[in-house]
This record gives sequence, structure tokens and C-alpha cells, in this order.
Amino acid sequence: IRLRKSWLEGNCVIELQTRNVKKLWFRVYPAPFDARKWLEGGNLPKLQRDQDLAQYLEQEPALTWSVEIDDQGNFEVAATAVYCPEGVPKGLNLLMVSDHEKPSVQGHMIGGGAFFRSEISLVLRSGSKQGDWDGFVLRSKDGAPIEGSEVDAWWRVNGPIPRRHKKARTDAEGYFGVAASSYAQFS
Repeated sequence: IRLRKSWLEGNCVIELQTRNVKKLWFRVYPAPFDARKWLEGGNLPKLQRDQDLAQYLEQEPALTWSVEIDDQGNFEVAATAVYCPEGVPKGLNLLMVSDHEKPSVQGHMIGGGAFFRSEISLVLRSGSKQGDWDGFVLRSKDGAPIEGSEVDAWWRVNGPIPRRHKKARTDAEGYFGVAASSYAQFS
């Protein structure tokens, strides 16, 4: 399963490669997100242990759906693109995919992962000076600029823990710019 880490409005696609699977069930669970912890090098929630999986399976998912897979049962790989229905919660989510309507820790889980759903797009580009960051904040659905958005730039100096460097606000065109210090590496 290939899962985009960021799903923008109207752009929710899950790419699957399956073998001998006739139907898949999808579940989306909102997940807690601590931006500071993530910036300090923490990972997004993962489903690596049985207790991680069980924690979510005990909850009611925010969204569920299923998809029939055109599989011939001949052990050949079937590639499928699944479009996500409306209603995916904004923010950080976990997606679980199974080959059974009622998966358990003991079986039927195929895959999943964390993704972030947003209605905005951050488009970064190289600044005119080395190390500067500039770009645009746009509505992902139609590319319209978002005026007045606050953009936080974080930087790292001699270590993995970032510090807030500067804030910038977007103008009427959705444009922002942040000048870098000569020793800063932006996040």
C-alpha cells in the first residue's frame, strides 16, 4: 500500500498492489498530533505493535468504506487506485486497511499508515539569497491565495532540536518570505 503523507482537498488516492484479495475495508481514525514533538524529531503515530493496533481497533472509526478488487485469484499482482470518499477528518489521521470487515490484532490487517489532511497547500521555493525561504500558502482545492496566513519558520543550530526562528504573514497573493541566518537550517 502506498499512502501519501498529505492528502489535500479533492486529492485523496490510495495506491494498492494486492494479490488474491477480492475486497478491502478501509478505516480512518483521527490521531493525536503534537507539532512540537514532531519538530523535535518524533515520528507520526505508527501501527508497529499489537497494542498500537488494538488501541485503534477498540475505537469507532471516523470513516469506513470498502472496495471490491478485480482479482483473478491467480497469485498475480493487481494494481488498484482507490479514491477516498468525502468526510476524511482534517488533521492527522491513521488509515487501516484489512481484507476482512472485522479485523483483529491476530489477523486480517494488510497495512496502513499516518497521513495529514489539509485544505491548504504550502508551496516553497528557493529565495533570492542562499538559505532564505519563501513561497505561497494556497487553497488546495482551487489554488487561490490565502491572505493573512501565519507561517512559522523553525531552525536547527548544532543539533536535532529545532527552535522557532521567525514568523511571517502572507500577503494578498498568498506570498511570504523568511530571511535565514547564515547558520540556520530550516524545518
